[in-house]
Amino acid sequence: MRYFELMESGLPAETFMACEYEPGQVKRRVRFRPNSPWKNNRKVGERLSWRGRSFVEAFADVNRREIVKAALIELQAEQAHVALDAWQPGTANDERFHFVCQSSPGAYMRIGEEDVLLNAGDMWRVDDRFHPAVVRAGAGSTVLLLLVLSRDGTAQIEAGNENFENFDVPRIIVEPQRSQYAV
Repeated sequence: MRYFELMESGLPAETFMACEYEPGQVKRRVRFRPNSPWKNNRKVGERLSWRGRSFVEAFADVNRREIVKAALIELQAEQAHVALDAWQPGTANDERFHFVCQSSPGAYMRIGEEDVLLNAGDMWRVDDRFHPAVVRAGAGSTVLLLLVLSRDGTAQIEAGNENFENFDVPRIIVEPQRSQYAV
């Protein structure tokens, strides 16, 4: 991976965002369980549907990562955004993912000299430690969910483990796993 790696494609992005409330409608407050990663990311957690929150939590759990930060970037037609506003460039202990919730023709993301087209339902792992990510909306609006997952939760496997009896390396770093099934 230079700057981009496609982790998932064809996810049901249209079901990941919560319904927008009409003016005058009573807005229900979303309740999170006590140990929920959304307590520190409440604004984003409230904008996602339960299906969107569940997918993100399951993705982090399967990959033995912890959700450090989540942010939404919403762009109107032809608008651009430099991802420095959401957070400073990454560190070696964090992995960054961009989940495309909504997209339109012509939308793309660029890091350095490399760029990728944004399609709704795609999840990209990005390396923006050296250059900021620049996101540009296409003919219509674009919504991206930016996730920072920690690498500190890597799996520890000891030599002599019942699953790896002749295994001499004391530690395995687990790479992010792609799901085998559509959500």
